[in-house]
Amino acid sequence: MARAAALHWGGARQGALRFTWPQPPAAGLHQVIAGGEGGVDRAAAHAAHALGYKSGGCTQKGRQRAALNVRDSDATLIVYNGAPDEGVRRAEEIAHSLGKPVITVDLADLGGYEQAKAWLARTSPRVLNITGGRGARDVGLYARSFAMLVRLLGPCPVRQAT
Repeated sequence: MARAAALHWGGARQGALRFTWPQPPAAGLHQVIAGGEGGVDRAAAHAAHALGYKSGGCTQKGRQRAALNVRDSDATLIVYNGAPDEGVRRAEEIAHSLGKPVITVDLADLGGYEQAKAWLARTSPRVLNITGGRGARDVGLYARSFAMLVRLLGPCPVRQAT
């Protein structure tokens, strides 16, 4: 059974708060690649920054962006809500053609988070490409993706040690 994050009271100064996370499934992860255009890509870039991961990736417009980001990563996590769009299917096809581990997670699927967590622990990528729906038709996609990714990735282990 996974432990939840915990908030502790006390410490060096009276009243200091310390937030501790369980060991994230992405323990070997050091960099997140995201296109950053909108929706899931932008949520991934913001989550990576907030959690202390190095981030980057190709942000140019067009079909090559997906291919370059999949190529430059160890594995690809694709997040969407409801039905996958053309970009989601294309990223999945590219990952399969390059022989890279890939998982698609539907935010509408209640078991999607647990599947992603298990897959991340199994694949242990150092560089993870995160992509998915653009959010133009789904206003809440960014917020739901950001919340899921923060919970899934947890803080960067390298940053915690410093």
